[in-house]
Amino acid sequence: MRVTIRYFSHLRSTLGCESESVEVADGAIVRDVVDNVAARHAAVANVRSSLRYAVGTSFVDAAHELSDLDELALLTPVSGG
Repeated sequence: MRVTIRYFSHLRSTLGCESESVEVADGAIVRDVVDNVAARHAAVANVRSSLRYAVGTSFVDAAHELSDLDELALLTPVSGG
């Protein structure tokens, strides 16, 4: 099945893209996708412990099971003032 990963904030600027599509196994969970992305992108691995995840318009945890054509947003903490 295919999942689109959306990047925001400094991940978007560091990776140089706002999204990418990946093939994942049926029954894949968010953690599986993040493992794959972190292995390919050091920027994701470096902030992994502080990421929040959303599928569609709902926040989900790392054990959330994904469906074909889901959009998974990787959200980093917001800072500034």
